[in-house]
Amino acid sequence: MEMDVKKGERVEIEFPKEFVKLTRHFEIYCDAGCCGLDAFDFCNQDAKKLAVKELGNREISTVCGEAIEFDKDPREFWSNQNEFAHTWENGAALHLWVNNIAAEILMD
Repeated sequence: MEMDVKKGERVEIEFPKEFVKLTRHFEIYCDAGCCGLDAFDFCNQDAKKLAVKELGNREISTVCGEAIEFDKDPREFWSNQNEFAHTWENGAALHLWVNNIAAEILMD
């Protein structure tokens, strides 16, 4: 993940393109201000298998590992890449979101 600090202490996150593509398999509800796991449906086992095949467990784990560095950061985080618009109130929320996404995808 890459980050760019903007004015107002808001941090812009750029996820690996593969991770954004992976989340697209599961995002079923997009509403401004949601940005939670409620926007995703992880029930489709075929989609999970496809996502892991396309990205791989290792890359999913790498994104999770990178997100931990923001865990104690009090600033707001946001991402708006390729219509992947999400906001997290702080680094801990971002870290939790990334780990929850990965856990749901990797869960058997």
